[in-house]
Amino acid sequence: MQTRRDTDRYWILAAHPSLNYFAAGYDNGMTVFKLERERHASQRIGSNIFFVKNKSLYVHDLSTKENLLLAVVNTNGKQVMLNQPKAIYFNYFNQNTHDLILNFDGESSCFIIYSFAKDLKRVNCTLEKRGDNTLGAVFISKDKLCVLDMNREVAVCNLDGSNIKKVALNKKGLTKVEMIYPAPLGRIVVHADDSLFMYDLAARKVLQEMSLPEGTKVKQIQWT
Repeated sequence: MQTRRDTDRYWILAAHPSLNYFAAGYDNGMTVFKLERERHASQRIGSNIFFVKNKSLYVHDLSTKENLLLAVVNTNGKQVMLNQPKAIYFNYFNQNTHDLILNFDGESSCFIIYSFAKDLKRVNCTLEKRGDNTLGAVFISKDKLCVLDMNREVAVCNLDGSNIKKVALNKKGLTKVEMIYPAPLGRIVVHADDSLFMYDLAARKVLQEMSLPEGTKVKQIQWT
């Protein structure tokens, strides 16, 4: 989130002594904010938890209580939010490797996809691909992604970014897509126009839909 007050004068900045809160005082009031997320994005797969810390991607083994460095996260100078992903998604459709998507937000939002060999004890990164100027990306099959770009247009492509195809969502009255989220094979969950709906990309139709209160912000969707 970005807040601008071009006509106000800021006079003071104060930090909470123990919590991650800061306050900035200006002519007409005060803004309270945080410098980073207190709940970092993570993804649990069985006894493994994937997470990013200090610009590095790790996996934590719950059985051994050990962290294993998988890769150094390189956003290539992009101004993303403190180099912490807003979401991490695992490719449940591929049983042969460990595929992960890291979605970053900020002035130059992007995503990075990593693919690792099945045996994580021998770290072998077989794919590292970055997609620039995107709001979000999710897996839709073993070898395909669905991407939401900065123009809020949806596209489908291969894991390496090739064979990009734009997808026009077939929904009456659709005006603005806020975000896309993972769903079962060949489908995505879309947050748009104060509603959430599941969309079948092959059949080009809405399968299920629910209304949201006006202005609702969806942080994540968890499948059980």
